[in-house]
Amino acid sequence: MLTEAVRVVADWLAHATYGVNAQLTTMPRDAGITAAASVTVYDETRHPEVARGQVPDLLPALLVSTSATPLTNTSNAVRPFPADSEIELGIRYAVSRAATDQSTTDVAQLDRAVRRSLGALFTTAAGESARARNSVHLISWRSYRLELYQANDDTHVTAAMVLTVMARDVWAAS
Repeated sequence: MLTEAVRVVADWLAHATYGVNAQLTTMPRDAGITAAASVTVYDETRHPEVARGQVPDLLPALLVSTSATPLTNTSNAVRPFPADSEIELGIRYAVSRAATDQSTTDVAQLDRAVRRSLGALFTTAAGESARARNSVHLISWRSYRLELYQANDDTHVTAAMVLTVMARDVWAAS
Protein backbone atom coordinates (compact mmCIF):
# COMPACT_ATOMS: atom_id res chain seq x y z
CA MET A 1 0.00 0.00 0.00
CA LEU A 2 2.81 2.41 0.84
CA THR A 3 4.83 1.61 -2.26
CA GLU A 4 1.78 2.17 -4.44
CA ALA A 5 0.99 5.53 -2.83
CA VAL A 6 4.58 6.75 -3.24
CA ARG A 7 4.71 5.66 -6.87
CA VAL A 8 1.32 7.11 -7.78
CA VAL A 9 2.32 10.52 -6.42
CA ALA A 10 5.87 10.45 -7.85
CA ASP A 11 4.70 9.35 -11.28
CA TRP A 12 1.98 12.00 -11.30
CA LEU A 13 4.39 14.77 -10.30
CA ALA A 14 6.55 13.72 -13.27
CA HIS A 15 3.56 13.55 -15.66
CA ALA A 16 4.21 15.34 -18.96
CA THR A 17 0.85 17.16 -18.95
CA TYR A 18 -0.18 17.46 -15.30
CA GLY A 19 3.17 17.21 -13.51
CA VAL A 20 5.15 19.87 -11.72
CA ASN A 21 7.34 20.88 -14.65
CA ALA A 22 4.28 21.36 -16.86
CA GLN A 23 2.69 23.55 -14.17
CA LEU A 24 5.83 25.68 -13.80
CA THR A 25 5.67 26.70 -17.45
CA THR A 26 2.23 28.30 -17.09
CA MET A 27 2.55 29.79 -13.61
CA PRO A 28 1.91 33.54 -13.28
CA ARG A 29 4.82 35.45 -11.72
CA ASP A 30 5.71 39.01 -10.84
CA ALA A 31 7.87 40.87 -13.35
CA GLY A 32 11.52 40.15 -12.73
CA ILE A 33 10.91 36.78 -11.08
CA THR A 34 12.50 34.01 -13.07
CA ALA A 35 10.79 30.65 -13.39
CA ALA A 36 12.08 27.94 -11.12
CA ALA A 37 14.14 25.37 -12.98
CA SER A 38 12.56 22.07 -13.98
CA VAL A 39 12.96 19.33 -11.40
CA THR A 40 13.81 15.67 -11.56
CA VAL A 41 11.38 13.52 -9.55
CA TYR A 42 12.82 10.71 -7.41
CA ASP A 43 11.13 8.37 -4.94
CA GLU A 44 12.14 6.06 -2.13
CA THR A 45 10.96 2.90 -3.92
CA ARG A 46 13.19 3.31 -6.98
CA HIS A 47 16.12 5.43 -5.82
CA PRO A 48 18.32 4.15 -2.96
CA GLU A 49 19.65 7.58 -1.99
CA VAL A 50 16.10 8.82 -1.39
CA ALA A 51 15.30 5.69 0.65
CA ARG A 52 18.31 6.57 2.84
CA GLY A 53 17.10 10.14 3.31
CA GLN A 54 19.85 11.56 1.12
CA VAL A 55 19.59 14.14 -1.64
CA PRO A 56 20.72 13.14 -5.16
CA ASP A 57 23.53 15.03 -6.85
CA LEU A 58 21.29 16.26 -9.69
CA LEU A 59 19.41 19.33 -8.43
CA PRO A 60 16.83 20.73 -8.33
CA ALA A 61 14.92 17.64 -7.31
CA LEU A 62 11.63 16.50 -5.83
CA LEU A 63 11.95 13.48 -3.55
CA VAL A 64 8.80 11.52 -2.70
CA SER A 65 8.84 9.28 0.37
CA THR A 66 6.74 8.15 3.29
CA SER A 67 6.91 9.94 6.63
CA ALA A 68 8.24 8.39 9.84
CA THR A 69 4.71 7.24 10.72
CA PRO A 70 3.25 6.76 7.28
CA LEU A 71 -0.01 4.90 7.84
CA THR A 72 -2.99 5.26 10.16
CA ASN A 73 -6.05 3.04 9.81
CA THR A 74 -9.16 5.19 9.95
CA SER A 75 -11.89 2.57 9.62
CA ASN A 76 -12.22 -1.01 10.67
CA ALA A 77 -11.42 -3.78 8.26
CA VAL A 78 -14.72 -5.57 8.82
CA ARG A 79 -15.53 -7.63 5.78
CA PRO A 80 -16.79 -7.15 3.18
CA PHE A 81 -15.61 -3.56 3.58
CA PRO A 82 -11.94 -2.75 3.00
CA ALA A 83 -10.15 -0.63 5.55
CA ASP A 84 -9.38 2.96 4.71
CA SER A 85 -6.06 4.38 5.80
CA GLU A 86 -4.48 7.78 5.90
CA ILE A 87 -1.02 7.79 4.34
CA GLU A 88 1.39 10.62 5.01
CA LEU A 89 3.92 11.35 2.28
CA GLY A 90 6.75 13.83 2.15
CA ILE A 91 7.60 15.60 -1.07
CA ARG A 92 10.99 17.16 -0.41
CA TYR A 93 12.37 19.84 -2.69
CA ALA A 94 16.10 20.45 -2.82
CA VAL A 95 17.76 23.27 -4.71
CA SER A 96 21.15 24.91 -4.68
CA ARG A 97 21.52 28.45 -5.98
CA ALA A 98 23.86 31.37 -5.46
CA ALA A 99 21.45 33.25 -3.20
CA THR A 100 18.90 32.04 -0.67
CA ASP A 101 16.32 34.62 -1.76
CA GLN A 102 16.25 33.09 -5.25
CA SER A 103 15.95 29.60 -3.82
CA THR A 104 13.12 30.71 -1.52
CA THR A 105 11.28 32.08 -4.55
CA ASP A 106 11.83 28.74 -6.27
CA VAL A 107 10.33 26.94 -3.26
CA ALA A 108 7.25 29.15 -3.43
CA GLN A 109 6.81 28.36 -7.12
CA LEU A 110 7.33 24.62 -6.59
CA ASP A 111 4.79 24.63 -3.75
CA ARG A 112 2.17 26.16 -6.06
CA ALA A 113 3.07 23.78 -8.90
CA VAL A 114 2.87 20.73 -6.62
CA ARG A 115 -0.52 21.78 -5.25
CA ARG A 116 -1.88 22.40 -8.75
CA SER A 117 -0.50 19.07 -10.00
CA LEU A 118 -1.94 17.13 -7.06
CA GLY A 119 -5.26 18.91 -7.52
CA ALA A 120 -5.37 17.52 -11.06
CA LEU A 121 -4.60 14.04 -9.71
CA PHE A 122 -7.86 14.18 -7.76
CA THR A 123 -10.04 16.07 -10.26
CA THR A 124 -9.22 14.90 -13.79
CA ALA A 125 -10.11 11.74 -15.69
CA ALA A 126 -6.40 11.04 -16.19
CA GLY A 127 -5.89 11.41 -12.46
CA GLU A 128 -8.74 9.06 -11.67
CA SER A 129 -7.07 6.20 -13.50
CA ALA A 130 -3.62 7.15 -12.17
CA ARG A 131 -4.81 6.96 -8.54
CA ALA A 132 -5.31 3.16 -8.70
CA ARG A 133 -2.36 0.78 -8.66
CA ASN A 134 -2.20 -2.88 -7.65
CA SER A 135 -5.68 -2.72 -6.05
CA VAL A 136 -4.66 0.28 -3.93
CA HIS A 137 -6.81 3.35 -4.57
CA LEU A 138 -6.01 6.88 -3.45
CA ILE A 139 -9.46 8.15 -2.56
CA SER A 140 -8.98 11.73 -1.43
CA TRP A 141 -6.48 14.39 -0.51
CA ARG A 142 -6.82 15.15 3.22
CA SER A 143 -4.22 17.73 4.15
CA TYR A 144 -1.09 19.52 3.01
CA ARG A 145 1.54 21.64 4.72
CA LEU A 146 4.83 23.20 3.70
CA GLU A 147 7.92 23.14 5.90
CA LEU A 148 10.89 25.27 4.86
CA TYR A 149 14.59 25.10 5.75
CA GLN A 150 16.97 27.86 4.69
CA ALA A 151 20.64 27.15 5.30
CA ASN A 152 22.76 29.96 6.73
CA ASP A 153 25.48 29.34 4.12
CA ASP A 154 23.32 31.03 1.46
CA THR A 155 23.42 28.19 -1.05
CA HIS A 156 20.99 25.39 -0.15
CA VAL A 157 17.30 25.52 0.51
CA THR A 158 15.10 22.54 1.16
CA ALA A 159 11.40 22.29 1.70
CA ALA A 160 9.06 19.48 2.65
CA MET A 161 5.54 19.40 1.36
CA VAL A 162 3.72 16.98 3.64
CA LEU A 163 0.70 15.40 2.03
CA THR A 164 -1.92 13.19 3.64
CA VAL A 165 -4.12 11.06 1.40
CA MET A 166 -6.93 8.63 2.16
CA ALA A 167 -6.27 5.24 0.57
CA ARG A 168 -8.07 1.91 0.31
CA ASP A 169 -6.30 -1.42 -0.19
CA VAL A 170 -8.96 -3.60 -1.80
CA TRP A 171 -6.64 -6.60 -2.18
CA ALA A 172 -5.60 -6.77 1.49
CA ALA A 173 -9.21 -6.74 2.62
CA SER A 174 -10.31 -9.65 0.44
